[in-house]
Amino acid sequence: MEHGSAKWGNVSEICRRYCEKQYTNNLLLTQHFRMGLDGYKHKRNLNVLVVGGSGAGKSRTYAIPNIMQCNCSMVITDPKAELLRKTGGVLERNGYEVRVFDLINPETSWCYNPFAYVRDDKDVLKLINNLIRNTTPKGAQSSDPFWEKSETALLQALMLYLLHEAPPEEQNFPMIMEMLGSAQVKEDDEDYQSPLDILFERLEMRDPESIAVKQYAIYKQAAGDVCSK
Repeated sequence: MEHGSAKWGNVSEICRRYCEKQYTNNLLLTQHFRMGLDGYKHKRNLNVLVVGGSGAGKSRTYAIPNIMQCNCSMVITDPKAELLRKTGGVLERNGYEVRVFDLINPETSWCYNPFAYVRDDKDVLKLINNLIRNTTPKGAQSSDPFWEKSETALLQALMLYLLHEAPPEEQNFPMIMEMLGSAQVKEDDEDYQSPLDILFERLEMRDPESIAVKQYAIYKQAAGDVCSK
């Protein structure tokens, strides 16, 4: 059995079928056609692919009008900060809390603390492995993987130490950098203990089975010249 007809539709008819009466509760697709945000009503998804070359008007004719609808929470990729400049004030005036994650200008960026998302020791190990992997240039190959393993073990040891031994306000990467600064090495004195060595030695006395101690021991297996890299 066939449904419908071969009659050509028009924008007005289609819009009446799919749009919401409240104008701001719609996704703006063209100047005259909009689709309601409640997909359960019209049984259509709201996925949109906008294709156009540089300067074709993708931001001006689609992104900005829909952002200014202010009808939902948004995650916006904005490499040129163009959308932030043009719509950030509108969003704030409409009650939005605008957070900007800027890797080029971190001093003006919303901060991200990985510790807030760590649930257990396994998360720490995975996080540091991902950090090392994603900060290694593509195609780079180390002639000696021991260097990378030592770096990984040290960062894991420091993060695990802070996770289990430090108060919440000290559980962050600036504190890890401060701890790294205390990892001094004297190549001509194999018996020298840095402040970081003493810190982990005291932890080992209290808790010999600490995973932070075990990871630091892996790091300390390196020779003095590796420690001073």
